[in-house]
Amino acid sequence: MSGHRPQRLAKVTGLLPASMDKRSARPNTVDGPRGLVRNRLPMSLRDEPAAFVRQLLGRRWRRWAVVGILCAVTAGLSVECMRRQSVTVDEPMNLVAGYTFWKFDDGRVEDSNGVMPQRWFTLPLLFMDVKFPSRDNAAWHQPGYLAEQICLEFLWSSGNDPDAMLFRGRLMALAFALGLVVAVYGWTARVFGRGAGLLATFFCALSPTILAHGHLMTLDVPAALFFLMSAGSCWLLLHRFTLPRLAASVGCFGLLTVTKISSPLFVPIALVMLAMRAALGRPWPGQIPGFGSCEIRTWRGYAGAALALAVAHALGAALIIWTCYGWRFHFPNWDPAADGYTESFAGVMSSLGSVRPVLAAVERWRLLPEGYIYGVARTLKHAEVRPAFLNGHYSSKGWWYYFPYCFLVKTTVPELAAGALGFGCAVAWALRRRAERWGHLAAWLDRTSLFWSLVVVYGLAAVSTPLNIGQRHLLPIYPAFFALAGAGLWWLMQRGRWGFAAGGVVLALQLATVARIRPYYLAYFNAVAGGPAGGYEHLTDSNVDWGQDLPALVDWLRQNPLPPGGGRVYVNLLCWDSPTRWGLTTSKLPYDVTNPRFSSDDPVAFEPGIYCLSATTLMLPGPAWTTEHERQYRRLLARMNELAESNPPNAYDPDNRRMWADLIYSVARSQYARLRGFLLHRKPDAMVGYSILIYRISDAELHRALLAE
Repeated sequence: MSGHRPQRLAKVTGLLPASMDKRSARPNTVDGPRGLVRNRLPMSLRDEPAAFVRQLLGRRWRRWAVVGILCAVTAGLSVECMRRQSVTVDEPMNLVAGYTFWKFDDGRVEDSNGVMPQRWFTLPLLFMDVKFPSRDNAAWHQPGYLAEQICLEFLWSSGNDPDAMLFRGRLMALAFALGLVVAVYGWTARVFGRGAGLLATFFCALSPTILAHGHLMTLDVPAALFFLMSAGSCWLLLHRFTLPRLAASVGCFGLLTVTKISSPLFVPIALVMLAMRAALGRPWPGQIPGFGSCEIRTWRGYAGAALALAVAHALGAALIIWTCYGWRFHFPNWDPAADGYTESFAGVMSSLGSVRPVLAAVERWRLLPEGYIYGVARTLKHAEVRPAFLNGHYSSKGWWYYFPYCFLVKTTVPELAAGALGFGCAVAWALRRRAERWGHLAAWLDRTSLFWSLVVVYGLAAVSTPLNIGQRHLLPIYPAFFALAGAGLWWLMQRGRWGFAAGGVVLALQLATVARIRPYYLAYFNAVAGGPAGGYEHLTDSNVDWGQDLPALVDWLRQNPLPPGGGRVYVNLLCWDSPTRWGLTTSKLPYDVTNPRFSSDDPVAFEPGIYCLSATTLMLPGPAWTTEHERQYRRLLARMNELAESNPPNAYDPDNRRMWADLIYSVARSQYARLRGFLLHRKPDAMVGYSILIYRISDAELHRALLAE
């Protein structure tokens, strides 16, 4: 490659890999130590601001100081959230699963194959005085869906300090988020240069998406970290084979397999990077102790090496899986007749399609622990049919555009602008079809395959799955997106003073976005969706409401109490936390009849007052009220009127009491569904954390909502 081509290439894109940074082609350079090229840069922020910043951050310790400051900001904002949020939906099960793995070598409540982060979250609990519920009851032997009973007992009814357990577990979870921030800098700086690396780190550290999930005891941020590390270590291995690089690649992939069920996607990511190097004719050098240096140049050589690496990664992953499960196929004291998982193992296996024979063979030959096989089977089962909501529409099979839409409305505008700039520069360069530029394009594709292969493979998998329940499942592509955004913004900031100023505006807007949404990062929606106040009309579940805002609701109710005789406070929240421990005394919807005047003459099950519904419980259960629902409801009211005349309530007749209890329950359930349909078309009077909607409903409005024709 001639000395002038990198300079021409830089003028086109500015997205040069670190090894082709345009500084190497500048005339005012001198040779520095270790063969590096350094610039004689002017110490003037006004004349050449980008050059000034490069010189300012020229020392390694200064760059790492910036990364450390950004990590400290992420940690500070995350700790603030920890103290202000209630437990979210997935956290209790991850907490219990990790603790039971440590204490009893038993992971029956774990159903998502995240044993490694679960064990990590619960390390502090081993040094606390923690009491676990009795394991001599059905709640332990047959945990049921999400192991709800055993989780609630462990957190709220066993005499433990739930706040201390949650806070310490979340501190451990924060380590994965901080590791992700550091990893984004390391890989972006290696591929696109130091300036791009620092900007990518800025976007990662101050992304509402990372701040929302980074401190939670869930598997999504650990998965993003290990997908990036697995892809990066494999990328290094494919550029030069050494035993330390092989060990790093195998280790990262093995940790990914015990972090998230989507870990097999690493295989096509690695194959794409390998095929790219082989198609471009890139040699594969290596250093093997005892054999010296070698180099692979043929397709046959690439295929043989790929097969050997696949075997090594499979064996390494199996070793890590068995180690995490204690080298036992069954858990200790496991009685197949009495013990089970969160669902029936046989039932889950029977629901699978073409994958069933493969998993059955793995189970029969005991290639992997049964608990791990169950996690794979259960995830595949529930990935096929899952209720989903998008822009007022409901589906059990999802939409192919669900995750692209999530990305569009849940990513900040500055991030989208910087990412679009980076992508646009790359496309503009690729469309220049001069023959002499093919070598540059090939080198660029090879150099950046770490990022684009991750985005392409994981993105295609996301749009093909019917499991449409949250943007958090897109987290593994965000590190690559941050790298692209950092590269695009760094290109802009090197275009002179105006470009540098425009880049500064983008960074300032990102800061302003975070400051405005703080600390309700989970409910963030950008201007494309109309902001967070209307986010619940677009998406639900972990996109906006995961049970995190119960403390904020308690504060709001204390500041806005009902006047004496003003009715009741009703709640229906997607929440695993205990309202009573926050001092919240409410009536729980939807099925309790609380109106003392309820009768066939005034069949309104509820009283006026304050109704608090979380976004998911309001929007997700499906179409609220249809013509068929109305016909059934009217028949119930007519039936109640008939019975009031022919067989009125009699407290001394057990059959009469049972009949009326069932009828009143059905009426209350139908009335809540009708009320929900009414509230869907009514603007809330207030919002708490953008995830809980508050309605003040008078007696007249309640009668109109429940009885009007």
